[in-house]
Amino acid sequence: MSDHVNGAVTFIKDTQARIKDLSARRDELMRETGDPTSQTGSGSGSGSSRSEPASVMVQQCVSGFEVVVSSSASGLEAWPLSRVLEVLHEQGLEVISSLTARVNERLMYTIQVEVNSFDCFDLAWLQQKLIEELVLSTTRH
Repeated sequence: MSDHVNGAVTFIKDTQARIKDLSARRDELMRETGDPTSQTGSGSGSGSSRSEPASVMVQQCVSGFEVVVSSSASGLEAWPLSRVLEVLHEQGLEVISSLTARVNERLMYTIQVEVNSFDCFDLAWLQQKLIEELVLSTTRH
């Protein structure tokens, strides 16, 4: 019984530390964007989301790599998840999970991709390819 309690206490402390770290990271990102009003989630939101450029980040993880896409949640600047998945599929990649979140009028896609070998795959090239394809898809509107 005490092992369970100790495990729970350790889990709670670790979770509190992660929350504190994530809160500090969030605050730092908010300062970098220079938009203190986006914390409240109120207001028109059209100006703040338009000023932040869309971004793509591809990074290695345990079973393959992770693609994180951030774009405007609406309008011509919005990058559709279907296009991101299509580009990955065109490259012969297997998506094992995807998560979509809406944060302060931004869409955040986090996609886990499984690869057998990193030797034949250039993550920087994939990141550039995704950016090019997504920019093209938004200019076709």
